[in-house]
Amino acid sequence: MTQGYGSQGQGYGSQGQEPAPQGQAPQGQWAPQGQWAPQGQAPQGQWAPVTRSPQEKVAAYATWILILTIAVIAVRALVDIIGFSTGFAAGAIGASSGDSDAALVTAGIGGILALLALAVNGILSIALLVLAIMTIVQGAGRGRTGAIVIVAALLLGVVASWILRIITQVIVANAGYDAYTAVAIISAVLEAIRWLVICGALLVGALMIRRWVAQRA
Repeated sequence: MTQGYGSQGQGYGSQGQEPAPQGQAPQGQWAPQGQWAPQGQAPQGQWAPVTRSPQEKVAAYATWILILTIAVIAVRALVDIIGFSTGFAAGAIGASSGDSDAALVTAGIGGILALLALAVNGILSIALLVLAIMTIVQGAGRGRTGAIVIVAALLLGVVASWILRIITQVIVANAGYDAYTAVAIISAVLEAIRWLVICGALLVGALMIRRWVAQRA
């Protein structure tokens, strides 16, 4: 009886030691989920992280770059409209009624609205700059070239604006306020030309990125 029981115990022991096929849990043992999966597939019961290729990331950037480009141009145009309209309204109020206080209030309200629009424009421009830099890092070919155009347009636009302001202030300081009207008109024309060039460069860069993505879709 003892030997028979011992042989049965050895039989159970040999069954527990039998090797299992590769990739499967040993027979008679609990196999926890997520321990093994075929090569190239996510483990069962576990979350599989989604990884996107650089081209897919650039495709997502391209959409937002185009949206932000249009938004930057629109907000900047709104700033110019606010400045022109409030300046015209303040001048008309002062000339018609002679009430300088009302003209100053109108000009002040326009200035506040213009500053708010400029703040929004700055935030949008920074977001556009960041996406363009990310596209330069992860893109290639014409997509990277378009992003470089956008970065250059944003940076050179700021530098050109400050240069124009400095030149205007120097001319007014040397020529006196008698030449202020002529200098202001020339400065406005140059500012308009600068902004048209910047808008054109931004649109060209954004469309270059979109076309590069579309060709590889």
